Amino acid sequence: MDSYDIAVIGGGPVGSFAAMSALSSFKNIELAVFEEHKTSGMPAHCSGLIGITGLKNLHIYNLLTNEVILNQIRGAEFISPFGKSFIIDRKNSELVVLNRPKVDVRLAKYSQKCGATFLYQSQVRQVSKNNDGKNWLISGRSVKSKRFKANVNVIISSEGHYPRISPQVGLSSPPKNWFFPAFQVELENVQDINRDIVELYFGKKFAPGFFVWLIPLNENKARIGLAIHPYLARGVRKKLIYVIKKHPILSKKLNRSKPVNSWGGFVPASGPIPRTYTNGFMVVGDAAGQTKATTGGGFNIGCYCGYLAGKIAAESISLKNYTSAFMKKYQQLWRSIFEPELSFMKLIRRCLSFLPDKTIENLFEIAIATGIDVHTQKIQNIDLHGIGLVKYSFSPHVFARGFRHIPQAAVSLFQGLTL
Repeated sequence: MDSYDIAVIGGGPVGSFAAMSALSSFKNIELAVFEEHKTSGMPAHCSGLIGITGLKNLHIYNLLTNEVILNQIRGAEFISPFGKSFIIDRKNSELVVLNRPKVDVRLAKYSQKCGATFLYQSQVRQVSKNNDGKNWLISGRSVKSKRFKANVNVIISSEGHYPRISPQVGLSSPPKNWFFPAFQVELENVQDINRDIVELYFGKKFAPGFFVWLIPLNENKARIGLAIHPYLARGVRKKLIYVIKKHPILSKKLNRSKPVNSWGGFVPASGPIPRTYTNGFMVVGDAAGQTKATTGGGFNIGCYCGYLAGKIAAESISLKNYTSAFMKKYQQLWRSIFEPELSFMKLIRRCLSFLPDKTIENLFEIAIATGIDVHTQKIQNIDLHGIGLVKYSFSPHVFARGFRHIPQAAVSLFQGLTL
């Protein structure tokens, strides 16, 4: 039976960061990454739109090349259910569109250079305490259904949106109702797009519970995607086809386009779970709900939380302290950085998903009249925009205009919180 100091479950970018962090913090560690697929980054399920500030904080922005950076974005246009719009232009590039599979593979290779052992096609199915009650016994199946077992001191779970392992150790899973089915198509010969500006379309007719995105890759190539709240609609692929053919604005841009590629997945909008640690165990990334509920983005935040988890795991190995009290330091660290931002974004998403289109339209009118484009220039890190949006909403000139919508917003928030 194999033995490891640390086992990372999930070989995506968050798991790779956890592995790199642990091995960089304490050299004499035996660390294995268990990944159920043949390689990192597959299957693809991300739009690839990532904030530059977050990438710089992770110290990987300078490592990205033209091979993985497909485009740079400086702003976004928001389009209401009935066609009103405003543009938030940050003037400088704030986002990059990445080839996510290639990025994930690169991060996995970096962590292997640090000393991580990657065990691909190895799905961890069960964890339990050893007879001594101190360490973990993990088991699962690898290539050709071969069973494996391993003794482990510390586990970092980076399983993704539907975790199998963390519930086995008594931690909660993110609520399934807040992981939105999503589908995306890469198209060429797209008309009338600005390669520097992302387009976001709202309204229950075309995007019930979330929004449609158009992410340009160049002057005539773009990714168009859609996520829907599972409580409000079904059949996200058919819904996206309907958007492409029938949306009054998008259909004109896309009527001559040709599909190049497509993929599906889930947009995580759950917000963080209450507890992300226990004895010798930490959970990171989507499995911990460490994502922006407003947009579903989680690459930068998840990777940084992976970095923190790896650091705490290495420290616990060096001190031989695997207690829950020691692992609690991980939750204290990530919450000190990302709370209350993530919780505010969660509340905003709970409210927005159930607002009627007429209310959304009125909110667009208020946003345009009160200069939301100017206000958002003050938000330094676009990955952390929750507090900024709340402050804007409760500023006197905005609150006065939106006062009459409070009852509807309260009803929508209550509906969102009760799911």
